[in-house]
Amino acid sequence: MGISIGIDLGTTNSAVAYIDQHGLPQMVKNDCGEPTTPSAVYFKGEGDIIVGQEAKEALAFEPDRVAMFFKRNMGSTSFSPQYLGRLYDATSLSREVLAYLMNAAVAQLGEVGEVIVTVPAYFHNPQREATIAAGKAAGLNIIRTINEPTAAAVAYSQRHPDITGRFLVYDLGGGTFDVSILDLGAGLF
Repeated sequence: MGISIGIDLGTTNSAVAYIDQHGLPQMVKNDCGEPTTPSAVYFKGEGDIIVGQEAKEALAFEPDRVAMFFKRNMGSTSFSPQYLGRLYDATSLSREVLAYLMNAAVAQLGEVGEVIVTVPAYFHNPQREATIAAGKAAGLNIIRTINEPTAAAVAYSQRHPDITGRFLVYDLGGGTFDVSILDLGAGLF
C-alpha cells in the first residue's frame, strides 16, 4: 500500500510531509536536499521541463519560459499561457509540480500510498477538482483536499490532545492569507 503523505501545493513553494514510525511529522527533502520546493516550472526545451529551484533561477535569463503563481488560476478556463508553442492551464502546470514532489517522496520513502493535498480556504469545488485532477495526472492517489489552516489546526491538536478552547489559526502563505477559527475539545474540532 505504501506510506501516506501530505502535500502543501503552495502558490510560491510546495512541500511534502509524512508521519514516521514514531508518530512524528517529517519533511521529505527534494533532490536539492531542501524541505521546500519553489512552485515553478521551466520549459527549458522541447520535452525538457524543470521544476523547483532551477526553474525559479531561470526567471533571470528566460522569464518567458517560466511559469509561477499559477495556483491562483486553478479551475479557471481563461488562464492558458503558452510555452514553446503549447498551451497550458493551471492544472497541467500543477501536475508538473506534484509529479516532482511525488518523485522526491518515492526516492526518500519508497512506495507512496494515499495522499492528502492542502488547498487555500477560499478554494471552491472547481479549484479543488482541478487540484485533484492535477494530482491524478501526476500519478497520486489523492483521497482528500483539506484547507491549509485546518491542516495546521489538525497537526496542532494531534501534538496537544489535551488542549481545549477556541483557536484562531492562520496561514500566511506566499499567495494567500487564510484564517480558520476552531473549537477544540475532547478530541473533536
